[in-house]
Amino acid sequence: MPAPDFQAMTKAQILEHCSSVYGVELDGSATKAELVEQATALAQLPVELLDGPSHP
Repeated sequence: MPAPDFQAMTKAQILEHCSSVYGVELDGSATKAELVEQATALAQLPVELLDGPSHP
């Protein structure tokens, strides 16, 4: 699945997307360019790293 176009999103949309999809709270005081960079990096991580441990 390709990463969303974070550049086309508002800061609020980027923050909401990363929170709901990746479970990561980004710093809302960061610049949009910083948020785009961080969100793009999150989108490239393997799902296993985002989901946490898969064993009970």
